[in-house]
Amino acid sequence: MIDLAPYRTPLFGDAYRRLLAHAVSDQPTTYAPAEPPAVRERIVRCIWFDQTLATDQLRTDNGLKLRILSPGWWNLEAGPDFRNAAIRIGPGPVLKGDVEVHLRSSLWTTHGHHTDPAYNGVILHASLWNDAPARPTRTAAGATVPNVTLEPYLRTPLTQLLDQVDPAEYPEASDASTGRCHDLLDRGAVTLEWLQEFLDHAGDQRMADKARRLAAREGTDDDQLLYEAIAEALGYKRNKAPALELARRLPLTLLRTQIAQRPDDTPRPIAIEALLFGTAGLLPPLRTDAAYDAAAHDHGQTLKKLWNTLGADLHNSALPRSQWSFDGTRPPNFPTRRVAALAALLATHLDPGPIDAARQAIGHADIPLTPRECTRRRAAILEIFTSLHHPFWDTRTHFAGKPLARPTRLIGTDRAHTIAINAIFPILLYSARRQGDRPLEERLHRLYATYPKLPSTSITRFMAQRLFGRHEKEMKMLRSARRQQGLHQLYTDFCDSDQATCARCPLVRLLEV
Repeated sequence: MIDLAPYRTPLFGDAYRRLLAHAVSDQPTTYAPAEPPAVRERIVRCIWFDQTLATDQLRTDNGLKLRILSPGWWNLEAGPDFRNAAIRIGPGPVLKGDVEVHLRSSLWTTHGHHTDPAYNGVILHASLWNDAPARPTRTAAGATVPNVTLEPYLRTPLTQLLDQVDPAEYPEASDASTGRCHDLLDRGAVTLEWLQEFLDHAGDQRMADKARRLAAREGTDDDQLLYEAIAEALGYKRNKAPALELARRLPLTLLRTQIAQRPDDTPRPIAIEALLFGTAGLLPPLRTDAAYDAAAHDHGQTLKKLWNTLGADLHNSALPRSQWSFDGTRPPNFPTRRVAALAALLATHLDPGPIDAARQAIGHADIPLTPRECTRRRAAILEIFTSLHHPFWDTRTHFAGKPLARPTRLIGTDRAHTIAINAIFPILLYSARRQGDRPLEERLHRLYATYPKLPSTSITRFMAQRLFGRHEKEMKMLRSARRQQGLHQLYTDFCDSDQATCARCPLVRLLEV
């Protein structure tokens, strides 16, 4: 085993990359993380799942307008990639069924779907590129399936998407089998102590990579970056794309300008909420409806009237309501409630800005980070989110329907922890490196190193089985967010493949040194 002691540092170093490069330095296949990743079909599934597309412009390959009412559920079993989708093509009726996603349209036939009855329920074939425009897509039952080519409708250039999309954050369909890495551990060639330190380095690398990606947004201030990251995190899987788009269509600079024009008797929190809900396209209609009780009706109309006043110049930039998905989402996580949470956050931290709140929670560099102080700092980070309240939304999930039996936090503890790791830490690290603030980076690193584990994901469970041959819950060494992030890094670098193999894996070579 390589001695890891020389690689230890109080910063987010590059030990992980250097270790892997060392392991393959004499091999014909070198480890080159700087190269742009190849486009994998899994990336296209992520694009479809998030709907990171100009959905208002979508057309099928034969020119008919295509509306995606629901992209469907990510299928973790055999068969089509997405189940229970809902679409409308042209003036036709709503179609419900499966969606199959490919890199190239010709793969429908290459993969044998045209003879497999399991694909008879497919209502749409989505491919990144159409390499067989003259070839119709047919099912085993003889039905013709409409095609849509996605690349012309990407909101973000493909090269940028490849860097932004993290496949490890999406459902994983494969069952993990133990790999050669586990065999080496099982026979004692690698110790648990060595592997847990290596996972720490991998977790540091993942955080540093997140900060590096932010550098591509140079010119966007830190407050806006954090605002966008929090909005995206609040969107969860199904709504993170429209939530991010909301933060970009209503940036903080514009929001501050608009609320400054509110009537003198209008509380600032209500003005912020009206502008966010209006831009999101989630305001209720101006009418009396049996679905709305008195409180819901009054609150909805107040927001609607303010939007018509404060947002009069913004109506054309409002998102279509159809971009938000309520299907398959727990009511407390409905898009309406997440927008309300974002509004409550901004009502509290718009001035001087969310980045100031994050810095205060991290604490001053002069205060030593003892174990007790680390606990206090984590509590302060959580408090930014878990302390949010709203007299209407504490007991509501949307404008219509009955109130909840008891108040529910707008942002729960688990989601607050996830926002801390996926938004606050990388943005503060990016800020520290841009400003050459070593004390801040050291403080972030210390807090990150002691941060408790987040809720498990399909990836951390998959990798725990692959590396250790045991469930993640059984592995005490994985009870930290840093090592969980390390598992995500290893998955992205080595195991995220339809044909993952240990034969030429740089990680295995490193463990064999």
